Amino acid sequence: MNVWQFARDSVQAPLAGGRLLLDPQHPTDGIAIAGADGQRRQLLTIDCQPPHQFQLEELFARQQDLVVRYRQSSTDACAVEFDWRMVNDEQLVPPSAGAIEWRISIQTTLLDSSPAILCPLAADVQWNRIRLGDLLPAPGDGLEAGVVPLDAEVMWLGQVGPVAVAIMVGPNDLAQIAAGATEADLRPVTLRVFGQFLEKGVIRWARMRLYLYPTLPSREQLGAAYLALAHSPLPLTA
Repeated sequence: MNVWQFARDSVQAPLAGGRLLLDPQHPTDGIAIAGADGQRRQLLTIDCQPPHQFQLEELFARQQDLVVRYRQSSTDACAVEFDWRMVNDEQLVPPSAGAIEWRISIQTTLLDSSPAILCPLAADVQWNRIRLGDLLPAPGDGLEAGVVPLDAEVMWLGQVGPVAVAIMVGPNDLAQIAAGATEADLRPVTLRVFGQFLEKGVIRWARMRLYLYPTLPSREQLGAAYLALAHSPLPLTA
């Protein structure tokens, strides 16, 4: 059974007592959350550097997965694919919460390009920037010692309307996804995906997970969710 529902101006999925909202026709609108009250609240927006036309090439849903592909037009630096998958793990995701994995991949026909996907998080949300040491204070606690520095920023936690949202980047993706602002900045957090030189014909991919909780999660809950991401199998397309 497909969990993704197609509406006139969005694709929706039930999550944490509300709905996750996407518009594949207008991906720069980003991701929004609609709570039980029906009010729409922005979670993040999506942009590309250099700018992308986002001409939709393929869109389909199958059970837990939603796949959206955008072709590389004559003015684009790359083709872009967004894959969304619902995470079903009752031990880590209580029935009242929800989680989704977002995989981003790019590929180019150009000889010289360094495209990046930019994801500014909602500016009206106070995002708590969490380092690995805040979750796993003991070196090697659930991860091999030295795999990720304890001061590495791996998660962003904020209250978006009635739900707490944790955006997590696993150890294998920290080289591809980073926050573009420091704690001293007053600017909102922007996640920068890719941006390195992209060789022609090579597919580059990265993933992050979004966890939604009805109440603010504990450090233990966040740590368990992060370890689940760190130890989860890589996508078959990796």
